[in-house]
Amino acid sequence: IPEMLQKFKNFNINTINKTFENLDEVKIKKAVDILRKAKKIFVVGEGTSSLVAQDLSHKFILVGIDSCCHSDAHTQLTQVNDLTPEDAIVIFSYSGSTQLANFALKRANELNVPSVSVTQISKSYLARKATVPIYVPALETERKIGSVASRISTSIVSDILYLGNIDQIKEKVTETRKLLSQLKVDI
Repeated sequence: IPEMLQKFKNFNINTINKTFENLDEVKIKKAVDILRKAKKIFVVGEGTSSLVAQDLSHKFILVGIDSCCHSDAHTQLTQVNDLTPEDAIVIFSYSGSTQLANFALKRANELNVPSVSVTQISKSYLARKATVPIYVPALETERKIGSVASRISTSIVSDILYLGNIDQIKEKVTETRKLLSQLKVDI
């Protein structure tokens, strides 16, 4: 156990360092600007990317930003049809090759919806055609064990996109906490 804990600690530190080395501040700023201006933010992801996508959408909702993310791939793809150029779409796909992610981006592009993709540097449609592609390091092979590095690196980007809206967050977080505290039960 001690050896496994040390290896996992080193692995996580390496993943975090590589993720931050890969980030392009200009692209982050452009992505944050798109999200700040968006009337509604739709977030897409499949598999482990779906977990990160749902987390980002949930965080936006908690601070009053109109956002949604569905767990079902068909519903996600169908929802893209309701987007307008005043909205935005954020698409997570570590590999950049999932059909859902690429179909969603293709439809968003047809509708002139600004897009942010979070993926590896590759020649995928997702990496080439998003309004703002944000790249995470390729730290896992196809035989990955549980999508650990991909979840960590895409979660870092997700949190950066969320915190890029810090003005809206500061205004709403106190109100939201007060409201949600009413759900706690005193025993």
